[in-house]
Amino acid sequence: MHGELVQLGYQVGASTVWTILRSAHVDPAPRRSGPTWRQFLHTQAHAHPRL
Repeated sequence: MHGELVQLGYQVGASTVWTILRSAHVDPAPRRSGPTWRQFLHTQAHAHPRL
């Protein structure tokens, strides 16, 4: 969320975003059981050879 706000031009600290979400009782997303980004990209690179 912090990164998205920065891209929109807002100057806000990551800890500020965390504090706001915490005060609104918004918990962090649970960890996914699937592959990491690195594993996903590695799999995709090998599944789709360059033409």
